[in-house]
Amino acid sequence: MALVENDLPLTDQESDANAHQIALWFLVNEESGELQAHYDPAANQSLTQVMLRNALQDAGLDGFKLIDSAVNDFLAHAQKTKQILIWVIAKRRDGECRLRLSADLMQAYLTIIPPEGGVAVTSQDVDAVLRQLGVTYGVKHQAIADAVALGECEDVVVAEGDVAKEGVPTQFINLLDEKREQLSHIDENAVVKFRDLSHLLIVQPGDKLLRRVPPIPGVNGIDIKGGVAFPQALPDLHFGHDYPGAAPHPEDPDLLIAQIEGQPVPTGYGMMVNPVIDVPQVDLSVGNINFDGTLHVHGDVIAGMQIKVSGDVIIQGTLEAAQIEAGGNVAVSGGIIGHADLSPGASSLPADTARVICKGSLQALFIECAHIEAGDSIYIERSVRQCELIALNDIVVGNPGSKNSQIIGGSSQARHMIKANVMGAPSGVKTRLQVGLDPYAGKAIVQKQALINKKNEELDKLIKLLKFYKANPKKADPAVMAKIISTGQLLQEELAVLNQELAQLNEGLQVDEDAHIEANRAVFYGAEARIGKQVWVAKDDMGSATLGLVDGQLVTGYVPKKKEEKKEPEKVQRGPARFG
Repeated sequence: MALVENDLPLTDQESDANAHQIALWFLVNEESGELQAHYDPAANQSLTQVMLRNALQDAGLDGFKLIDSAVNDFLAHAQKTKQILIWVIAKRRDGECRLRLSADLMQAYLTIIPPEGGVAVTSQDVDAVLRQLGVTYGVKHQAIADAVALGECEDVVVAEGDVAKEGVPTQFINLLDEKREQLSHIDENAVVKFRDLSHLLIVQPGDKLLRRVPPIPGVNGIDIKGGVAFPQALPDLHFGHDYPGAAPHPEDPDLLIAQIEGQPVPTGYGMMVNPVIDVPQVDLSVGNINFDGTLHVHGDVIAGMQIKVSGDVIIQGTLEAAQIEAGGNVAVSGGIIGHADLSPGASSLPADTARVICKGSLQALFIECAHIEAGDSIYIERSVRQCELIALNDIVVGNPGSKNSQIIGGSSQARHMIKANVMGAPSGVKTRLQVGLDPYAGKAIVQKQALINKKNEELDKLIKLLKFYKANPKKADPAVMAKIISTGQLLQEELAVLNQELAQLNEGLQVDEDAHIEANRAVFYGAEARIGKQVWVAKDDMGSATLGLVDGQLVTGYVPKKKEEKKEPEKVQRGPARFG
């Protein structure tokens, strides 16, 4: 036990009231670290907290952490006791150092808690804890010394490993970009640079399509425990399994070339070549068309006909109330004219109207009474009347400076932008416009998740089968094992693509903050605009207006952000770990 005794002199005012001095001294228990306060009331002087703290400071014990409740009890009893009072009012605590290791064992973080009446943390204490945790590599001794000198710190990096250098994944480089750029029609005043979709990109047998660049392995790192930090595993991806019309070069397996004349279409980790056919028109003399490739119609497509192709559909004439499903773009040099539902109270188009569903963009001179779904955008040169339009990106009606660009009636949905000179009509016809959300996302997410679940179930079955054969090698047929591994690798590649597509679809559920509707000349009564969940209704005829979101609220004076220059698509594709 260490005995520290201290007598407190009274202030002048206190001396006048009582000539005696307060008897107050302290004892420290070295084993338990407790600090005892001893008070002798014989001096007949009230003890205050200020006097207690001053006495501790004079005795060099002010570093102890006082126990507030104990101090209050001690002072309260001191007011009424007539015997010497002994009370534990504080406890000594040594300094403490804590180390936290990151999950990847690449950093160690030091926290020092300063002492309270006890011994401060030393560099040797920190080194001992590091050794105890097995941290031997990348120790920052100067950082430890600086932290110890300060006496306290929080999450200071005191050890750091060498991060593994990531490798370069398999790359698939499109060799047709230069040829496609040469075919593109550049018009600085046009809304779309690639306006003439009838300029098809056609390849000939032997043309180079895709170059595969094998992955470059990464470089191992070292973690703070001296272990190996491995870079991300990079699968050695190869061209996809299904690329009709194309094949690897016989002398260069990393080069994909065309085998037939046609239109090149990327597919997974490869590229296929769709044949292109020409027909004078699509009517009863030709019949419905269903094939893998691109269709070029030099005349009209009459009502009642059906077209289903995997590539583009180029129509030099007019599209009547026919149905088209295309895996690429649809371009109609004339207009699209469907059927209106003339029954009283009808609010949607009839089943036998013009219907176009394409994964790319649609372009036409004008549209009337048609249902259009585009996986990219819809571009109309003149007007849209009583149509149902759905586009993933934009709906643009009219060229810059055109006077007859208007959307009258029907509904138009796009994720990013709807643009025309006039929205609605003087007659007050109901014209619904909606932007901000991916119009396809909800349904597509459900379908995509169901497909992912199915692929995962198939992969789980293969993994269990592979484990069984590995545990029972006598029952394993080498041919069967090879097929299981090959099928598993294919499933993993498919799942990687599906999960990436699902992530992109989930982004479509978020409101596009840059989404807007532009009416450059007029908005008529009857026009209704939705941006996300915000709704605006034109209560009267008005002039030009641009609707958008500002701080989450729909406003009519929105200023669209300047369109950034379109970035080149990323050509590096990452794949899953190799199966088996």
